[in-house]
Amino acid sequence: AVSDVIASVISVKGARFPIVLLYFVNMIYYVLLVFKPMVFCYYVCSLSKLPVGKISYKGGIILSFPFIAAVAVMLSSPWSKAVFYITENHEFFYGELRPVMFYTTVSYLIMSAIVVFTRKNKFRKVMKYSIFVYIDKSVSNILSVILPCER
Repeated sequence: AVSDVIASVISVKGARFPIVLLYFVNMIYYVLLVFKPMVFCYYVCSLSKLPVGKISYKGGIILSFPFIAAVAVMLSSPWSKAVFYITENHEFFYGELRPVMFYTTVSYLIMSAIVVFTRKNKFRKVMKYSIFVYIDKSVSNILSVILPCER
């Protein structure tokens, strides 16, 4: 939440800041956007006593792959303009691959929901509800960003 506010304020008042700082802050925002659901997915897996919850080498790599791929695409943005880019006039624009960041987030939330549904006897009732509240909140946030709006 803090990274959202900082990235928004710096992007809106971009002319006051160096372009390098604008890229840095936005990169942190996008990394955290994908990192939080990945950590949540690891947490759900560990609660369900799945072997990947112990971060086994093979399971950890498989579960981390969407995060690694999304971050790699995002890190290329200063050159490729894939996720976002900033002009010489300090104007912020979304790149063609920006939705990849949100699809990655959704994939972790879907994986978490699948774990909860398929291993429901491993979770207490209250824990299941709290997990779905997090998933529901995250999906609604993502939809508000993905759906078209006026700029």
